[in-house]
Amino acid sequence: MELAFIQDQDYSNIDFSEEELQTAEYENCTFTNCQFTGLNFSDFQFVACTFMACDFSMLQLGFVRFQEVRFEQCRMMGLIFDQCKPILLSFEFINCLLDFSSFQQMSIPGTVFQNCSMQEVLFWQSDLSSSSFVDCNLAKATFKECKLQKSDFRGAQLTEIDPTNNRIQQAYFSMHSLPILLKRYELNIEP
Repeated sequence: MELAFIQDQDYSNIDFSEEELQTAEYENCTFTNCQFTGLNFSDFQFVACTFMACDFSMLQLGFVRFQEVRFEQCRMMGLIFDQCKPILLSFEFINCLLDFSSFQQMSIPGTVFQNCSMQEVLFWQSDLSSSSFVDCNLAKATFKECKLQKSDFRGAQLTEIDPTNNRIQQAYFSMHSLPILLKRYELNIEP
């Protein structure tokens, strides 16, 4: 089945849980203050689109394609991003609420997460090299067997990143993060 192609459209203040959003390929579209609560994005495609102040509560992401997509000030709690199509996958998150979401076994190097709340997010066996987590709240986020080389964690609130379980060469950290990186060694570090 061939998808409809929708380009250069602006959608504002629409509750798509009440008004149907057509399954299609959306290119260079902007969605502002829209509700996507409980929708299923299976087989949707978004290329060079921007979502601003949108609510994605309980959204199902199965096989959605995100390419060069920007999310800004969006509510995206508990989303399972590892269900997205991996081919050409690229997105960025600015000032978003991503708590309890999952990015397991994903190859998303260079991804920007800026000033996001990412509490209890799962990053297992993911390639996040050269990504930015600047000023993010990563409390209780789980990084396990991840590629984090050259990633930027400056200003991030971290609970734990085990350097023996993740590749962190040439990553950037603030001084206040050093005790967190050394936590497994049970050292007594004084300020």
